[in-house]
Amino acid sequence: MASFESATTLHREILVGGRPPLTNKFTLLAGVLAAGAVLGRVVGTPTAAAASGNVGNGSIGAVTTGAETMPGVWRVMCIEPASGGGGTFTVEDPNGVQHPRAVVASAYAGPLGFTISAGVFDFAAGDAFLITVPTTTDVRLAEAAATDGSATPAVILAHDADASGGEVEVMAYTRADVREFALSYGTGHSADTVREALRQRGITLV
Repeated sequence: MASFESATTLHREILVGGRPPLTNKFTLLAGVLAAGAVLGRVVGTPTAAAASGNVGNGSIGAVTTGAETMPGVWRVMCIEPASGGGGTFTVEDPNGVQHPRAVVASAYAGPLGFTISAGVFDFAAGDAFLITVPTTTDVRLAEAAATDGSATPAVILAHDADASGGEVEVMAYTRADVREFALSYGTGHSADTVREALRQRGITLV
C-alpha cells in the first residue's frame, strides 16, 4: 500500500484560520481525489449478542448495515412481549436516538437490517440484544447511495491522492474549520447535505 508520505504536502489553503486542525491517517480504498474531498468511513462487519440477564432465549441474526448505519453499539430491547415468543422491540442507535420498532419474526429494514427469532422461552420486557458496528480506518468519497457506511460524511482529505491502482494511505482532517468552496463532493452530496454530519464530528464549513 502506498503511503501518504509520498504524496503532495497537506493542502492548508482549504482551512480557515482559527482552531488548530487535527489530522489522522486513513486508508483510501479507491478513486483519484483532490484535497478537500469529503470522505466517509467504511464500517466493519456487525456482530450481535444477547444482553446478559435475558429471560427469553430467542436470537437475532441476518444483521446487515446500510447507508445510515452509525458505528458503535446499537441496543434492541423488548418493550411489548407476546406469547409464543413474539414481541415488539425498540431500536436505539449509539447516540441514544430511537428508530422504528422491530417485531419478532419480521425482517427489520432501517439503518440496520436484522431478524429477531423466537426461542423456547418467551421474551420478557427489558430483554435486549446488543449490535456492535465497528469503525475502520477505511474511507471512500462519500456518496449518498453507498451502503457500507461511507455515505455519511466524516473527514476531509488533506492532500491530493490517487488510489486508482489500489488502496493508499492518506491524511485527512478530523477537526478543522474549512472553506466550503474548496470542498468536493460525491454523487448525491453537497455542502447542504454534509454540513451537519461534519459539524457533529468537529468539522465546520465556513
